[in-house]
Amino acid sequence: MSEQLSAPELRRAALSGARWTAGERFGAELAAFASAIVLARLIPPAEFGRAAVALIVVALATVLGTAGVTAPVVQRRELAREHLASAAFLGLALGAAAAAATVGVARTVAPAIFGERTAELVLVASPAWLLVGLGGTSQALLQRALRFRRQAAIEATAVLVSIGVSLGSAVAGLDGEALVLGALALPGTVALLSVASAPPPPPVPGRRGTRELWRDAAPVAGSSLVYLGYRNVDYAILGAQASAAQVGFYWRAYQLGVAYQSKISRVMLRVAFPIYSRATSVAELRAIRMRIVRAHATVLVPLLATFVGVAPVLVPWVFGRTWEPAVVPAQIMAVAGMCDAVVTGVGPLLVAVGRARALLRWNLALLATYAALVAVLAPLGITAVAVGVASFGVAAVVGVQLLLLRPAVGLSLRDLWLDVRAGVVAGAAVLAAVTGARRALDALDLADPVVLVALGIVAAATYVAVLRLAFGTAWRDLTSVVRRTRTAPLDAPS
Repeated sequence: MSEQLSAPELRRAALSGARWTAGERFGAELAAFASAIVLARLIPPAEFGRAAVALIVVALATVLGTAGVTAPVVQRRELAREHLASAAFLGLALGAAAAAATVGVARTVAPAIFGERTAELVLVASPAWLLVGLGGTSQALLQRALRFRRQAAIEATAVLVSIGVSLGSAVAGLDGEALVLGALALPGTVALLSVASAPPPPPVPGRRGTRELWRDAAPVAGSSLVYLGYRNVDYAILGAQASAAQVGFYWRAYQLGVAYQSKISRVMLRVAFPIYSRATSVAELRAIRMRIVRAHATVLVPLLATFVGVAPVLVPWVFGRTWEPAVVPAQIMAVAGMCDAVVTGVGPLLVAVGRARALLRWNLALLATYAALVAVLAPLGITAVAVGVASFGVAAVVGVQLLLLRPAVGLSLRDLWLDVRAGVVAGAAVLAAVTGARRALDALDLADPVVLVALGIVAAATYVAVLRLAFGTAWRDLTSVVRRTRTAPLDAPS
């Protein structure tokens, strides 16, 4: 089977995908955030810290899905049934092997490094590998067919199931287990619904299909594994060196400063790879990449700047005074969140242009440098680690542009600045306005909800004013994307 789409069809598919994925993510993440508030009041910070280490297993398991051994199912121009059968076999086989290895680590090494309680949670998380391996091929088929509407419905359902499992377990008296079981429910539900929507053939390891898939998938899977190691190694290092409560505070700060923006970025990330894979020229790839960067910087940098300004009021009011030690690290790591927003989608682009091995080398360098940095800073406390994370994020943006994007598609640092300047300037203005307004309101002794509403109005007014007065093109681009997404066809081509 093969699919070729024209540039207009790709644009329509992207808009349709963004529309459905954005709608799903907005509703799902709103529900997830509400449940996070409840869980923060039911489960102590120390248990969040222990669960954060165990959840590394769930994060790493995702490399067996469409980002790993099944990536060629999305990317290949020609796809035979033998390839699908081999992909299904590889997903299950590697999932079983990784699950068994995780059980072994949980019973032997983990207790000595992280403690018995954390090791128990790692053991609970071990089935994640099998769950992701089960649904990976079907998810790849849905992406290949650009069936974004179906994917959105599946993920929304999975998030709701995950929330229900976490809340139900927490109310029943479970602590860290509630967080891990909820995390497992997400890939489990996605796998079952994906298989029902796009059933793969029986998992048979055909020699030719397995060899061809593994040749294409190995660099992608390795790069994804290393990248996820880079994104989670800080939890592992802190889990071994700091108290569980400190790890819990760091986890909350990272979620607020970095992870929540990535949930928004995932809207375009989900659409990007299949769209990149169908592009027919480097110029088209470059144009898609620049639009992604402009959109993310214009929206997410000011949004995170707003969070930095309101965090001293927002975090204690939403999550409770218990979580106040997470405020300053979260504010600092929001800089890393801004950097992440800018580099979103680099991995899919490099895979689409055949630079998976370069991506693997880059991620290996990131992992080694980042792990060393966190290990050095961990004894100084989570605020010092947060400073390191933010500084590393800035350096990574420059490195990605110079060492990966410029050789691959000809994008320079000047191109990067032209794409992000509207968001950076608007973000700086928003942060200054919100911080000044918050300090002025402190003297009035108003209720926290009133203060937050007032600061939100200040942030929105400043953002709109700066974009309309200083960056009219960025404002028109933003409103145009919103209008076109709202009126995009509901069904992407398949």
